[in-house]
Amino acid sequence: MLFRVLYDYGLQFSYGWVVLYWWVFGGVFLVFSVIIGFVYWLGSGKSQREFRIGFGLFLSLCLFFFGGLVDVLWFVFWDGGLPGNDVVWWWMPWASVFGFWNSTAQFSLLTVVFVVIMLFWIWILRS
Repeated sequence: MLFRVLYDYGLQFSYGWVVLYWWVFGGVFLVFSVIIGFVYWLGSGKSQREFRIGFGLFLSLCLFFFGGLVDVLWFVFWDGGLPGNDVVWWWMPWASVFGFWNSTAQFSLLTVVFVVIMLFWIWILRS
């Protein structure tokens, strides 16, 4: 099991507790995404186009969660900037999948997610 010291308080990272945190955090994002999409559709004319826009809102929020936008925003606004590439983002699930994860990998994933979302919105608004 992987252990890391957190927050200089001697807390130990453990997949035993972080998996539950990831599921709860992901569940909150999912519920929030459903609510945003549904509220948009409910307040609209309820046409097929409004349904696609509501679904686009839902999917956009889910993809931003998948892309790790929250972590990037936390570092940029509260920690003074992204850590250097010598820092492994070990708390991200991608670190265990790929064997590494750093700021460049995270920013690259977020960029790909952003491009996918933009292309998706172009498709939604043109149809």
